[in-house]
Amino acid sequence: MTMDVFCGASLLLTLAFLPTQATVPVKWRSSFGSAITFGDPSLSQNQSLLAVILSDSDSLNTSLALISTLDGATRWRREINSAMQPQSGWVAWGDGAQDGLLFTGTSHGILCADAQSGDTVWEYLVPPTIRIPAGVPAHPTFYAGRVFLTFESGVNSSQMMVLDGATGRLAWQTTELVVTLIWPVRAVGGVGYCGWDVATNDIACTVRSVEGEVLWAKRNLTYTDPGLWDNPNLVVDAKGEQTFMFSKPGAELRCATGFDSKTGEKLWYLPAQGDVDDYDTFAWDGMYFRLMTVWGTNDTSMVVQMLDGPSGKLRWSTGFTTVDTNYIFLVGGNSIGHNGFVVVFGMTENRLSAFATTDGKPLWTYRDTVSPTTGILDRDGWLYFGDGTGTYQAIRAGNSSADAPA
Repeated sequence: MTMDVFCGASLLLTLAFLPTQATVPVKWRSSFGSAITFGDPSLSQNQSLLAVILSDSDSLNTSLALISTLDGATRWRREINSAMQPQSGWVAWGDGAQDGLLFTGTSHGILCADAQSGDTVWEYLVPPTIRIPAGVPAHPTFYAGRVFLTFESGVNSSQMMVLDGATGRLAWQTTELVVTLIWPVRAVGGVGYCGWDVATNDIACTVRSVEGEVLWAKRNLTYTDPGLWDNPNLVVDAKGEQTFMFSKPGAELRCATGFDSKTGEKLWYLPAQGDVDDYDTFAWDGMYFRLMTVWGTNDTSMVVQMLDGPSGKLRWSTGFTTVDTNYIFLVGGNSIGHNGFVVVFGMTENRLSAFATTDGKPLWTYRDTVSPTTGILDRDGWLYFGDGTGTYQAIRAGNSSADAPA
């Protein structure tokens, strides 16, 4: 059964206030000199090591580094022998039999490094028939012993390749074009992504097994005039029970659709209400969060919204203002389950603000002299991120009482 959910502006309860500034202890700061920090860092399984991507000022030489989460000490740093664009600044950490391996995208494919030494274990080069000059590099995702990556094969077009994590051998690849990041769907033991049909200009939300079998696909989802940064976005609930997708009905607008991750049944549809940035959404334990502007507001007014995953019903909406909506990001992670907050940061204001997941009320604000330039990792009460001065830092997440990772 399909249930359409319409949440008009008149039904939104917006709490327009900001968290009060609180004392947020800084655990450590680790400087890399003039290097630029970018992309998304990654934590080891035991959360004792942080893998990060660094670049020089011209983004021509890129390096991979490993930091201790205990004191910020650099374990090792090594250059990657191919230039990477900032969009490729993703690091995936293996688990199970591949625990101790790091995977990062390069301008030619993907590199696997030993976490203890930084030495290359293997490197996969994308065939020249697929990759294009100045193409956006791979964004690796590790799941069930496989490395899933996308690589640009044309304007707004990417192929998905799946490699064996231990050897780097190609296991399988898609024939359709993949226009989103890849997400593990643990409820069915597979991965989910959005694909694009060039002929019909339609998109599909697809879930495949780790062996490549299509478990379900919802096709012919209308998508108008896609652009490089206007791709459909996909997120999956941490328990793998719901899959959520954004489509684009018009300029600067996003619609949200919820699917059952196991069957592909369409659960609800939420029409566009304002501008939702492609990657400013996440889901956790039956909750779906997004950051957006709302009709009737100006470009400096934003709201954080939490929707019920199974039904799509709005639970709360908290409003705030910022300087530049182009640099506002929504962060979620383990603290959703442990401490009950989501974090919003605005690069132009050097501010991180936390809101309670239960009702959207403000909890705390952290200000610094510089702005975050990387994704923020949120693990067991600690936030890890890089800033514009070539420095990574770890701060205690507001009211958390978690001990420092061993």
